[in-house]
Amino acid sequence: MNDHLKALENKPVLDSKTKLNYMSQISYRQKQLEKLKDYKGLKKKLENLIEENDSLQTELFDLKKQSLNKFNKMIWAQQKTIQIDEDLNTSKDNNKTRKDKVDERTKNFKKILESYTMNQVNNDGIEPIDWQRIVENVVDNKMDQILNSIQNKENTIKINYINNRLMIESAFYVKSQNELRNSIDASKEKVKEFDQNATSIRDTLKETIKKTEMMRYNIEIDHKSQIITLDTQIKYLKNDNYKILKEIEKDLEEENGTLSRKIIKRKIDLEYEKKQKNYKVKK
Repeated sequence: MNDHLKALENKPVLDSKTKLNYMSQISYRQKQLEKLKDYKGLKKKLENLIEENDSLQTELFDLKKQSLNKFNKMIWAQQKTIQIDEDLNTSKDNNKTRKDKVDERTKNFKKILESYTMNQVNNDGIEPIDWQRIVENVVDNKMDQILNSIQNKENTIKINYINNRLMIESAFYVKSQNELRNSIDASKEKVKEFDQNATSIRDTLKETIKKTEMMRYNIEIDHKSQIITLDTQIKYLKNDNYKILKEIEKDLEEENGTLSRKIIKRKIDLEYEKKQKNYKVKK
């Protein structure tokens, strides 16, 4: 019995793997939440992407014009130059529309964020967990296992006492009835004393198991509550405003990448044309 108590005292409330798993989940969600709350950082990034887009568009259209310089006396080249200027203005107008949309959506997102508090977000759709019942079931199951083991030991001890009594009766049958009765009574007292001690230890053991399980489940409840709260907050902040801002960010990053590749190709073509021209002049 005491071995069971010592084992419980030395057993960690939560094993390291479970604890590490909870902590990593909580840390990941906290980082997500902080990133969602940084609407100023997102707005600044989008503004930088728009500025970069303007710069890339201007550079690309300048390069296009350069390639038309050799045709500057042709009507086609003049028309193409006008078209390039119109495309550039359209691009700048599109970026202005994007910037207005970014301003509007970040303003809406800011209002939602300001009115939002952790305690005001309810956990709709989350089914409450009866932790008390779970703990009671765990305690009962563990107690059943331990008590079965203890009961087997008790039965063995009682049988030994009975066998001892029979041996006493056989070996000392010739003794007086009083001596025999005293010996039997002593055996009964020892059995009774053992029963009392076993009951006391059983109660202590059950209480110890219950406290240990309650501590463990309280910690688990706390971790799971944090995860549920963070998930709810993340879901609340990932609203339409945020989604639209992220779509704009994705479109700008893809478009800027395409423009950069076009500029590189255009520069290579112009450099090649320049070398060809110089080669012809020398020749």
